Amino acid sequence: MISSIDNYYSTNYSKCNLSESFLASWKGVAYPTDFIQIFSLPLQILAFYIILTKTPVQMKSMKWPLFYNHLFCSIFDVILCTFSTIYIILPMLGVFTVGVFSWLGIPIILELILLTCSLLSLAFSYIYLFESRSRAVSQNPFKMSRKSTRIKYYSYLILSYSTIFIFLIIIPSDQETAKLQALQAYPCPTQEFFTFPILILNSDSTTSTFIVIIFMPIFIAHSVGHGVFHVTWTIWYLYVAPSNQVSIETQKKQKTFLKNVILQFSIPSVFILFSVAIIFTSSFYSQEMMNLGVDVAGLHGIGESIAVIFVHSPYRKAAGQLIFRWNDPQSSTRVSAVRGNSSAFTI
Repeated sequence: MISSIDNYYSTNYSKCNLSESFLASWKGVAYPTDFIQIFSLPLQILAFYIILTKTPVQMKSMKWPLFYNHLFCSIFDVILCTFSTIYIILPMLGVFTVGVFSWLGIPIILELILLTCSLLSLAFSYIYLFESRSRAVSQNPFKMSRKSTRIKYYSYLILSYSTIFIFLIIIPSDQETAKLQALQAYPCPTQEFFTFPILILNSDSTTSTFIVIIFMPIFIAHSVGHGVFHVTWTIWYLYVAPSNQVSIETQKKQKTFLKNVILQFSIPSVFILFSVAIIFTSSFYSQEMMNLGVDVAGLHGIGESIAVIFVHSPYRKAAGQLIFRWNDPQSSTRVSAVRGNSSAFTI
């Protein structure tokens, strides 16, 4: 066995034929995600402003679910793109961060916990958004109208989500030995493996394969399943078995808003799913593609903010009013007239 990391770097590593591309380096995740966040932040702030100040009466019951969803999405995006931008080396499950927190000296394990919590909160907020929409359909027998039931349900979700922290249990305490074992399985990582304070989450290839190939897909399916459950029964009692006691106009608005919420979820999810697909297909192995997967995940913030603003008709019209007022300050009379008809917004 190689006696030390330094000895390996000076002997064995010199024989590797490595790519020195920009995308494979730490800069390939740090710079693109910073650039993405520059464009995301104004859109995120605009979405917050519109949700809080421009939500019409017809959408009042969904104002806070929309707000919380956008809040947790924004927190995740800011952490991923700015504070704890992650550089992942697969298949050895090695990670380090190149965000603001890493330059401040915050331990990487704390950054991973923060990043994981923000990702779980994002998933949690989408489930809450769909559950709130399901609860608004009066004839739905599966809606959780009682507060105690919702507390039990979301407590269960939090407990099930906490299983992801299993990676804290399997992190090797002897990182020097773990790095040497990882190098035996994958002898030619990028130079960042030796120049950055990398943390090996697990050096056993069997356990790593289980986490990446089995545990994570099951975990993702569990989260998606809850959202699908709430959406399915909402669709059933709006389209297949609608209530005769609810007016056609109300049902029409509920259908429209359900379509908008699904679209709001689908647009940013494309970036996450595409990112996950890139990461899984690049596991064996391309560091450029791995970093590209992280960069694509960073686009979630732009997609989510644009979806919030433009999918819902009242928010889209409110954004148009703001732009119209900024471009033509003399048109305040016309803007006021449009505002006066805000009650006519449909959802």
